Formats: sequence, C-alpha cells, structure tokens
Amino acid sequence: MARELADLQARIAERIKTAEREDVRAYSAALSAGWSAEELRKIGFSEPDKKARTRRRSTRKPASGSAPAAGHDSQPEAPREG
Repeated sequence: MARELADLQARIAERIKTAEREDVRAYSAALSAGWSAEELRKIGFSEPDKKARTRRRSTRKPASGSAPAAGHDSQPEAPREG
C-alpha cells in the first residue's frame, strides 16, 4: 500500500512538473509573439510562478601549465596519424 502511494505521488509530481514547464513555454511563446505581460494578465494568463531556468555561464578556470591553449597559437596544428 505504501509503495503504491509513493508511486502515485511520484507520477503526480512528474505531471505537475510537466504542466508547469508547458505553462512557462506557452507564456514565453506568447511574449515572443508580441503579447505584453499586461495583455496576457487581462485575459487571465498570468505570469507563471516558475520561470524557465536560464543556464548560467560557467566561469573559465585559468589554464594550468605553460603550454598555450589549442587554437590560440600562431602555428597550425600538425596532422595526426591514427
């Protein structure tokens, strides 16, 4: 019984997550199509609670060692034999 309940809760949570993701996509598509947030709010399509996550740019770590990074040296790379 407890296992069935846990499975049901997991399926419900996944459905909620999917619905929220689709809501964010639809809202973003409406904004891209030229609707304003105010116009959408007036017709009952409020801004989703969970906004689409944007991927943060990772900071580059400084190269360790004295060898230049690939593509940054002035000489072309020698062909590799395989």
